[in-house]
Amino acid sequence: MKSQLHKVKSFVTLAKPRISLMVVMTTFTGFYVCSISTNQFTHNWIWVCVSVFFMASSASTFNQVIEIETDALMKRTSKRPLVSGVLSKRESWFFGVVSFLLGMICMYLGANRVAMVILCITFFSYVLLYTPMKTRSTLNTIVGAVPGALPPLIGWVAVSGRINLGGMILFMILFLWQLPHFLAIAWMYRDEYKNAGMSMITEKKGSGPFVAGHALLYTVALISVAMLPRLIDMAGSLYFFGSLFLGLCFALLVGGFVWKQNVKSARRVLLGSVLYLPALFGLLMIDAL
Repeated sequence: MKSQLHKVKSFVTLAKPRISLMVVMTTFTGFYVCSISTNQFTHNWIWVCVSVFFMASSASTFNQVIEIETDALMKRTSKRPLVSGVLSKRESWFFGVVSFLLGMICMYLGANRVAMVILCITFFSYVLLYTPMKTRSTLNTIVGAVPGALPPLIGWVAVSGRINLGGMILFMILFLWQLPHFLAIAWMYRDEYKNAGMSMITEKKGSGPFVAGHALLYTVALISVAMLPRLIDMAGSLYFFGSLFLGLCFALLVGGFVWKQNVKSARRVLLGSVLYLPALFGLLMIDAL
């Protein structure tokens, strides 16, 4: 009984539920804001969010299947179910395929073909493009930010049935947010990534100023793009000034990383980014009412 329970917990770990729920949150933001702006809110959001959760779980599973050897070389990933041997590749493949199919079925029931296509693009670009690219090119962070930024667009298109400016702005916000977020992670674990053969821009000695400078550049771009919803009447003054305040607070943390590149300053950027995104999207949903 204990071994079965442990295996169930391992499948949950394989799905990375915290990350999957974060993806669901960004998807719901797109669905909600589009629904309010077009006055067509429906309970289909449940199908859409469940679909994205299953698909994110599937993508995480296949990512770990592909990266089992590199995960074994890093302390932060060495206890994952596949590396530790609690789950086999066959079990993980089965779990990943079932999750993928459930995700597609739920999206079919709750949305439209355009949303389904974007969902598939998100999944396959993450698993087949970004994941293998992590050991081949330092551009993997930028490439990986594309599928990572598509969930709010999926939510938007699930309502509107087409890609338009509002959905693309949400895509750009999430795309730019990921870059300082993952650059901070890459800096914190640069030695582990290097030992595992990951191709990161942090692998070269003396790359600190370059990494921190790019993080600041992306943050400035993020602050600018985050103000656009007000300019196209997606949100009001509450969101506009709130996004500016949040952006400046986040920029201060990134500025600290620029001033001094160490684990402490990078961790502050990471924590700040994790707080920034839900606060920003929360403001957007409140002001969309």
